[in-house]
Amino acid sequence: MKRFVVNWIVIVVAVFIAAALLPHKLTYASTADIAIFAVVLGVLDAFALPVLKILSFPINLATFGLFSLVLNALLFWLATVVEGNIQVDGALTVFIAALIVSATNLVLGRAL
Repeated sequence: MKRFVVNWIVIVVAVFIAAALLPHKLTYASTADIAIFAVVLGVLDAFALPVLKILSFPINLATFGLFSLVLNALLFWLATVVEGNIQVDGALTVFIAALIVSATNLVLGRAL
């Protein structure tokens, strides 16, 4: 449970950072929207991502792991659709925001 809470806090901070770096491309109405989005993204990362990685193993192997970035972007987009109040302007913005969230999650997750 502690790991889930730490991961949730890291995702919230990461989405705030992504929104600050992409000011008119990634918008949200309130901080509660980001908190809900972080829960949705955390659940998708915990349950859907391992299945998707197993299914996409041949593509991931052929691209030397770079397809994992596409999977992260796909889950980020899916989380925005499920949550509904986080607006992302275009596929490139989804990819960049997912990259920012992944990098921040990597750095802060290891630090905590």
